[in-house]
Amino acid sequence: MLILRDRVGLALLFIMPISLVIIMTLLQDSTFKALEEENIKIIIVDNDRDIVGKSIIAGLDSSNMFTVKQLNAIGDTITVEQARQLVSDGEYKMALVIPKKTTRTIKQAISKEIKVQMPSLGVKRSKNNKKYNSQINIFFDPVIKASFKKAILGSIREIIAKVQTQLVFKSYTKTIKKITGRKNDNLFPLDIVSVSEKSIGTFAEQKLPTSTQHNVPAWTVFAIFFIVIPLSGQIIFEKTEGTLFRLKTTPVPYYMLMLSKILLFTLISVIQSILLVLIGIYILPLMDMPQLFIKDIYQIFDIIIFTFFIGLAATGYSVLIGTIANNQHQAAIFGSLSVVILAAIGGIWVPIYIMNSFMLALSNISPLNWSINGFYDIFLRNQNVLSLYPEIIKLTLFFVVSLIISAIYEKRKIV
Repeated sequence: MLILRDRVGLALLFIMPISLVIIMTLLQDSTFKALEEENIKIIIVDNDRDIVGKSIIAGLDSSNMFTVKQLNAIGDTITVEQARQLVSDGEYKMALVIPKKTTRTIKQAISKEIKVQMPSLGVKRSKNNKKYNSQINIFFDPVIKASFKKAILGSIREIIAKVQTQLVFKSYTKTIKKITGRKNDNLFPLDIVSVSEKSIGTFAEQKLPTSTQHNVPAWTVFAIFFIVIPLSGQIIFEKTEGTLFRLKTTPVPYYMLMLSKILLFTLISVIQSILLVLIGIYILPLMDMPQLFIKDIYQIFDIIIFTFFIGLAATGYSVLIGTIANNQHQAAIFGSLSVVILAAIGGIWVPIYIMNSFMLALSNISPLNWSINGFYDIFLRNQNVLSLYPEIIKLTLFFVVSLIISAIYEKRKIV
C-alpha cells in the first residue's frame, strides 16, 4: 500500500529506468558503432598504378571495415597535400599514399637478390649495390584509436606481404624456367594456413555488445539498486513515526516483517527487468536501434531467476542504508550517491571493456559489476543461470553480509 501511494517512488522505480534505457541507447548508439570500427572512410592516392597499388586498393575495398575512395586516377589531379588536408578537415579518417614505381622497386630488389643467390646456375651476378626502398605513407585522423591504427597497419602489411610473395615466386619461376626449360604459370598458394575467427555467444559475428545489449541490462541493474531510496525511506519513516514500535508489539517476528519488505521489493526488481527487456525487444527497434535478442523462453526464465538474486543484493543494501541513516534525507543522499559511484566503477556508465587496467580491477568490488557481467553471460554468451553461480554466490553473500551488519548496528543502537 505504501508503494502504491508513493507516486514519486513509483516513477523512480519504473519511469526513470525506462527513460534512461531509451535516452542512453540513443546517445551511445553511434559510439558503439564506432567501437565496432566499421565503414571507416579512407582515401587512397595510388601513384604506383601497378600490382602493389591495385592489390592494396582491392584488399581494403573488399573489407567491411572501410569505404574506399581512390584518388589520383585518370583525370583526377588531386595532390598528396590535398588528400592530407581532407583528413585534417575530418572528411576522411585516413589517407594512404602509394609512391610511384613501388611495384617496380620490389621487382628490382627481387631480381638483384636472385642474381646474388644463383650465380652458379648461369644467372649473371649483379654488381649493383643499390638499396631498393619504397615507403607508403599513411595519414590518420587524430581521433582514431591507437588499436585501430595498428589493425590498419597490420592489414596493409599483410596485403603487401602477399604481393611480395607472389612477385618473388614469379621471379624465381622465370629464373628456373631459363635453367630447366620447364614452364610454371601457377601462383604461389597463399591459403595453405588459414585462420578461422569464431565468437562464442548468441551472435557468431559479434565481438562487442551493441548499444541495446549494453544499456538494457546496465540500466536494469541501475534501476534495481535504486530501490535503495524508497525502501530505506520506508524503513526510516517507520522508525521516526513510531510504526516500527507498533509493529514490534504484534505477535509476528520482526524478521518476518523485514522479510516481507525484501520479498516485495525483490519482486519489483523482477518486474523492472521484464519491462526493460520488453522495451529492448519491441520499442527500441522502432527508433532504429538494435533489437535485444532473446533466444527462447528458457532465457526469459534465466533472466528472471538471476534478477531475483540482484534484487536480493539491492534490498539487502537498502536495509543497511535504512538502518544506518538517521533520517530520510541522509538515506536519499547517501543511498543515491553510493549507487551512482558503484555504477560508475561497475561498468554501468562506461562499459568495462574500454576501461583502463586500474578501473577494471576496481570494478570487481562493485555488486553492479557482478550483476551486469551475469547479464552479459545470458545475452551474449548464451549461458544459463546455472553457469552464473560465481555471480549468484557473490550477490547472495553481499545480501547476507548487509543484513548481518544491519542487525548488529540495530542491536548496538538499542543497547
